[in-house]
Amino acid sequence: MGDVDIITNWLTEILASETDQSELEAYVQLYELAGDRSIASYVRDIGDGLYAFRCIRKGGLNLAPIFCEGPFSELEITFLAGASWQGKVLRPYSAKGAALENLETLRNDSTKRTRWKN
Repeated sequence: MGDVDIITNWLTEILASETDQSELEAYVQLYELAGDRSIASYVRDIGDGLYAFRCIRKGGLNLAPIFCEGPFSELEITFLAGASWQGKVLRPYSAKGAALENLETLRNDSTKRTRWKN
């Protein structure tokens, strides 16, 4: 992870449009301003303390960044990996495993933490 911004790199890698990125940023801002209830219908619990946004936009990408609440503050979410929805299934299958590995890395070395900047 290091000084790598996982979400920015993922969005670049999948060629997310500015509209796709803006939609994701809007969900994050809603969470930051109004809490988890404000976006509850757009979040799926994928187990092991991980969640995925369900950013489905007609004509856009079906973004599913994987995140956890915390781990450094109760008032934050931490993006851990990028994925997408294909129907009701996250792809790639390895995204959840990558998210768990990244979370462990952060817990062991908080200096690897970066802030997502769009």
